[in-house]
Amino acid sequence: MVFAIIYCVLAAIFGIVFCFFGYKYLKRLFIGLGLLIGTLVAYSLLAGVLSPVLSIVISVLIGAVVGILLYYLTVVGIFITGAAFGAIVVMIVCTLAGWNVSSTAALIIMGVVAITTGVLAVVFRRGIMIISTSFTGAYSIVTYSGFLFTSMTKSVTLVNLTSRMDTFFNNNSTMLLWTILALAIVGCLMQFLVTAPGRVKRKK
Repeated sequence: MVFAIIYCVLAAIFGIVFCFFGYKYLKRLFIGLGLLIGTLVAYSLLAGVLSPVLSIVISVLIGAVVGILLYYLTVVGIFITGAAFGAIVVMIVCTLAGWNVSSTAALIIMGVVAITTGVLAVVFRRGIMIISTSFTGAYSIVTYSGFLFTSMTKSVTLVNLTSRMDTFFNNNSTMLLWTILALAIVGCLMQFLVTAPGRVKRKK
């Protein structure tokens, strides 16, 4: 439970920075993104094989390696962030329209849209990445903080965190998605107007 709480707190904090300062600190934030994703995936695979302490140590090391790779392979990080934005948009549309997000048709549409927004993020960078980081950051803030304060129990571990969060999200999807949408819009405005650097004018 302790590791799960720490992970949720870090993910929510990461989401705040990603939502409002994502484009400004993009490469450095990819380290955090890789660390969080790499650690969670690695721990889920190692927890049943190694001791809890050894599993978390090795998982964090793997997460750090993934983060460093994303830092240097910036294009990969940009594509992942753009793709995540596309998936979130499809989730929002499907949920608000009353469609089953888990249906085959919805998943196919989600995959196509995710790949498309991932490619657009790589090609157009600034505009798409500001929107993408705002939405993915908002998603992280709302889902992890919401789960932490309303659904965290002693039985939650890093191994079952993803499945427990899926249940939490499905049970509260409409409210969560409206909150994500509102927060993402604020994040976009914040980045476009305040925190994200515009085009640098060339000196004559």
